[in-house]
Amino acid sequence: MSHINKLLISSVLTIMFLFSAVLLPVQASTAPISLEQAIKTAKTCFPLTESFSEFSSEYSSSPFQSVWNLNWGSKDPAPGSLYVSVDAHTGNVLNMNYWVNKPVDKTSRNISTDQALAIGEKWLSTLAADKINNLRFVTGQNLIPLSNNGYETLNLRWQRYENGIPVIGNGVTMYINLSSGQLSSYNLQWVEGQFPQSDQAIKADQAIKVFRDENMLARQYFISHYRIFSNSQSSPPVQLVYLPEHPSGAVIDAISGKPLILKPGQWNTRSDLEMEMMSGGMGSADQGADNIAKLSPEEVAELEKSKNILSQEQAMEKVKRWVSIPSTAILTNASLSRYYNNPDTRVWSFNWDIPQGDNPAPMRSIWATVDCQTGQVYSFYQSINQTGNGVLTETEAEQLAKDFIKQIEPSLSDQLVLEKQNQNIIPFQTKPADLPSEWNFSFTRLVDGIKFPHNGINITISGINKQIISYNLNWSKHNFPSSSESLGSDSAHAIYLKHAPLSLCYNIINSENASREIKLVYQLLPTYDKVGMAMIDARNGEPLDYMGKPLSSRIIPRTFTDINGHFAAEQINLVGQAGLMSEYGNLFKPDEKINLVTFLRALLGAWDGANNFTNSDDDQIIKTCQERGWLKEKVSASDPLTREQLTRLVIRSQGLGLPAKYPQIFTNPYPQDKSITDSNLGFAAMANGFGWLYLQDAFNANDEVTRGEAAYTLVKSLHY
Repeated sequence: MSHINKLLISSVLTIMFLFSAVLLPVQASTAPISLEQAIKTAKTCFPLTESFSEFSSEYSSSPFQSVWNLNWGSKDPAPGSLYVSVDAHTGNVLNMNYWVNKPVDKTSRNISTDQALAIGEKWLSTLAADKINNLRFVTGQNLIPLSNNGYETLNLRWQRYENGIPVIGNGVTMYINLSSGQLSSYNLQWVEGQFPQSDQAIKADQAIKVFRDENMLARQYFISHYRIFSNSQSSPPVQLVYLPEHPSGAVIDAISGKPLILKPGQWNTRSDLEMEMMSGGMGSADQGADNIAKLSPEEVAELEKSKNILSQEQAMEKVKRWVSIPSTAILTNASLSRYYNNPDTRVWSFNWDIPQGDNPAPMRSIWATVDCQTGQVYSFYQSINQTGNGVLTETEAEQLAKDFIKQIEPSLSDQLVLEKQNQNIIPFQTKPADLPSEWNFSFTRLVDGIKFPHNGINITISGINKQIISYNLNWSKHNFPSSSESLGSDSAHAIYLKHAPLSLCYNIINSENASREIKLVYQLLPTYDKVGMAMIDARNGEPLDYMGKPLSSRIIPRTFTDINGHFAAEQINLVGQAGLMSEYGNLFKPDEKINLVTFLRALLGAWDGANNFTNSDDDQIIKTCQERGWLKEKVSASDPLTREQLTRLVIRSQGLGLPAKYPQIFTNPYPQDKSITDSNLGFAAMANGFGWLYLQDAFNANDEVTRGEAAYTLVKSLHY
């Protein structure tokens, strides 16, 4: 497990600790804002409360905040709800969510972006009037969908500033319904405290020197967890990248000029990007048999025929070499499975339960996974009864871990590096200075001296009886790109800091003793056009997102630069704002012929949102359109899009395919055009009558359609 993942787990455990009974919350009766006052605040701000017939409330408290949670709802005539939370100390509205179940006009778009912003600013003056001077609107990269099918709101965000410096994690977020103009959601994040002045801060060039000297930008081999665990049958390629890696999270204290490394029991307010990056790194050691896809009996039989696999008894003997299995243990599971992290590998998975007799202690268990061909033990876990105090120091435990690796995987021991450990934190440990009952160690795989965090070994050792509690080997076969032509460190630093400069900002540090400290720091903040950047390609410096995909390929609003004067400029602009048809970046190429699958992808994206089909290949796009009844003809992805095909697709997507099949009810709009036949007359007549086609004197059913014409028809069909 990477140090980032362990930091996240530590933070979660700490938060759970804080919200338990260790620190008793302020009683509702002593809160400065009473329930009655909170209700009045909500009803004044949101008259919608009068439309609901049911009401409930609850009071929640943490060491940092006490809140009145107010809920209005109704079941008849239309189900709906309104949730409002009010700070019990300040009276500020912290959250609001409004929902009502009513039919959505999928083609209705009554509110423009500018109008939505004006509505948001009005709400801001109502709900956070005393904070407006410290808020700046963040020009986001909101997609403006062409339809309302699941995409009917616009996100607006204001960033908090103090002393002209952004406060990370603080500000206001709203969602405005683009059909009704109604506020759908509101969230205020605001921490009070002392903000250090910037006159004592180090300069930006000094921060950059610390960033370089501390080697906060590391060259690594990277593979996306998200793409591994997708439905794809092929493993994503390994990439050589540069990304931030440091115990500080690449955060530098702007006053001391040193990396800001959090102490045990501390956590800071994190940006969305940091939370995304926390999902990376090596997998958890606790991968039990339930996480492994079991083979069917037919697959097991086929495997036994085609390969020399270990028998169940042989595989269990491999486990017993490293784990003591009592004679009283009951085997509760033995199955052949695909290994969770490498679908091409098959493993034996075992589970044992160990009854405790009359002992009231919980039943112990053991599980293990073994390669069904090589006998390599991938993982095991044994629950053990631990009583007494820890006796192992970190140095002693580390040596035990290294010695065990040399025994179980001698050929891999020199291909590993021990990650720097955060202090082992045991929840509710009364004396943190005591030696812990367990020690956790993470070793990362090295390939030609470069870290590959996706692979490695995790070990947990009992600090009481020195046993190995758990072991997890994650080691897979990959083609690793050569590092010989990668950027040098200086070039990589220059490129990375160009896209994500070290910026002065305020970072809020929370502690388990219910204290908060506001730190002035330098941390990486991507520029507007590089929001979402998590790393760069080590070969050419191209910015990549947290999945290792180029930022240039992401779905964002586009302002096309080559459409001025084109008859479909207005429609193409709307297509760009929806994030559709951006195959050429900020160029649209309106006069280029469009193929069938490109239009199908745009049509699906127009109805369901562009982001819903980014990972769908051409065959999946075609299949989806066929399943929806939009595409009935046998086609190939590379087929050109003809005008007849274009017309059939948009008519069927609007649910008008049935009447289009009856030519006798239509008048031919182009009687001289011989390409119009009984089979396409209904489609041509309806599309022409609705004004969806940009035509002169003929339909010309077999003409290949340009990208500009396709965009024109797509938008017109949704906005008629």
